[in-house]
Parts: sequence; structure tokens; C-alpha cells
Amino acid sequence: MLRLAHYPPVPASIAVGSLRAAPHEDINLITLLCEATAPGLEILTQEGQWLPIEASPDQIVVDTGDMLQNLTNGLFKSTTHRVVNPVRGNQRRLSMPFFVHPRPEVDLSPRPALIERTGGQARFPRHDSRSIPGAAVAGNSDCPGLRVEIPLCLGDSNPNQPLTVDDVLPPPSQDMVA
Repeated sequence: MLRLAHYPPVPASIAVGSLRAAPHEDINLITLLCEATAPGLEILTQEGQWLPIEASPDQIVVDTGDMLQNLTNGLFKSTTHRVVNPVRGNQRRLSMPFFVHPRPEVDLSPRPALIERTGGQARFPRHDSRSIPGAAVAGNSDCPGLRVEIPLCLGDSNPNQPLTVDDVLPPPSQDMVA
């Protein structure tokens, strides 16, 4: 689902430290973000610090969501992020997040190989995308099957064992292939 997010200019009287978007995680698999028209996006680091993120015109920011966290049994963590107000000036901000959702019938339960890789205990519930709160609103059951072929980086995993989306999503069934 592609969304255009408009953050209007803020009045000069706005309280210092107020936010355009409060800290949150996205429910989907991943969110793809191209360059916004103004700064403001920040992610929460593992050390608990807010890190400003600015994509240049030739970059796409990949933000992991709750569904991918569930599928990987927490190997990929949902990215906590927020949007802060501009430091100077009365600046508007436009961004275009692309939220990647699976088809509703896709099983989002943690994969056995990833349960083993993350300590042997399932830390997330078994369910499909229809049972995740908010997924029915955000998802689109009319979209064709999803097949993503991009490698994903694992900050704390074994670099000799690269993990791709194909490792966590089942292969498409024949009715999903165009």
C-alpha cells in the first residue's frame, strides 16, 4: 500500500519537543521509504537513542515491521520510529511510505528454522495476517501474490548465513503466480 503523508507547517507557538508522529512500529512486513521533502524521521537505536535518518535521492530506507518480527521470531525487530518537528522554520514535510503486506492467508507464525536460530523458543504467536490487529484495515486482499527478492541485512546474525525474504516467507502457490 502506497501512502502520501503530509505533515503541514507547524505554528511558531508549538511546544519545544512536540512530535509530528509519536514513536511507533509499523504492522506490516517492511516499509520502503524514499527521500522525504524535509528531515524529521528518527529511529530508536538499540542503545535507546534517537537517530535522525535522511535518505538521499538514490537511497531507499527499509523499515522492518511487526509481521516480519513475528515471522523471524524476533531476529528482525520492528523498527521504532517517530517524526519530529523541524528545528528551524515553518517547514512542511511530504513522505511516501510503501507498506509491504502479504496476502491475508499467508501464515505469519514464526518459522521453525528461525525459532531454532533465536534460542529454540517461539516468542511470538501463531497467526495469519488477518489476525494481526490493524492488518485488515491496512492490508489489501485484492493484491496479487507477493514475491520479494531483496536480501535483508542482519545486524547481529552470522554473515556467512545470509537470510533473504524467501527464507521467511513460503514460496507462492500456483494460484499466486501470474
